[in-house]
Amino acid sequence: MGDTHFRTKEAVRDRCRAIRDRYLGQAQVAGEDDDQFLRDLLTLHPDYEFKKGHGITGFTVIRNDEHGTYGFAVMRVDGTAIDFSWNTCLKAPTQRQKVLGCLRRAVKDQVIAHRDAAFMAGPVTCAISGMPIASKHDSHVDHYKPTFVQIAEDFIASHGGPDAFRVSDDIPDGFSHAELADKELEAIWQEHHRAVATLRVVTKVANLSRRRDDSS
Repeated sequence: MGDTHFRTKEAVRDRCRAIRDRYLGQAQVAGEDDDQFLRDLLTLHPDYEFKKGHGITGFTVIRNDEHGTYGFAVMRVDGTAIDFSWNTCLKAPTQRQKVLGCLRRAVKDQVIAHRDAAFMAGPVTCAISGMPIASKHDSHVDHYKPTFVQIAEDFIASHGGPDAFRVSDDIPDGFSHAELADKELEAIWQEHHRAVATLRVVTKVANLSRRRDDSS
């Protein structure tokens, strides 16, 4: 990237993490070399023209409240800012991955409602380990037989496959996310998920330790 050669993609990721950690809590990525690295990295993004907008003034580290993680945002000349994923810069998501992301976001409210209802009802124990869960912030909601991916894949297949799903344009500012352009189809998916999904509350540790590609 630029005039710097990285032997592996992981070496690029390590550089990204180092910059992220260095500027956490600061208003802007200030180092000239760090700024140039992020500019070079962003050119690899499949939505580069959209991400840069009318021009880039710099970069900052922002928090994704949904996932509790930190990443980079592009600061534009018009005063807006939008996040970008360094992993997407290194490997653009497939259409299948985009659609799965849309479907997962579309049922986020159902998942949160299940978690909140469980904690309002009284003490909650992990459905996997049986250990008590102190608060909802220590929990994950797991799809149990069938998994989320199994439900989503069946739905995608029954509606023409990934290429039949149109993903809407990115939002113009802030943390971006993909949504289905066809809101009627999205509503059908939400009802399907509500009818067939079996949700259970588990600890973060128990859920992540399962190391499944088709998790929750």
